[in-house]
Amino acid sequence: MTTASVIRSIIEFSIGILLIVGFIYERKFIAFEDKIASIIAIVRKELRAEKEGRISAERRAFEDRQRQEILNSRRTSGSRSGDHSSRSVYRSSVQSQSSRVA
Repeated sequence: MTTASVIRSIIEFSIGILLIVGFIYERKFIAFEDKIASIIAIVRKELRAEKEGRISAERRAFEDRQRQEILNSRRTSGSRSGDHSSRSVYRSSVQSQSSRVA
């Protein structure tokens, strides 16, 4: 016999023993499975809550940075001067289009 066949025989024998023990102690095995499933569910729920907490904190920080940038840009440029420059750009684009049509 080779080493591989000996290891395979040991594994097959242990699987057979575990099946027999599983049939004998079926109720305990089912209770063990339920306990493991509930532990896994709790851990997944905690990980999901932790991840969402991290994401919401990052989102809040991002939104705060955006608000601060908007406020800073309004303070430096002023609201009226921005309106006039956009109107003049619009007028120049309308004039250039009307000159093409004519």
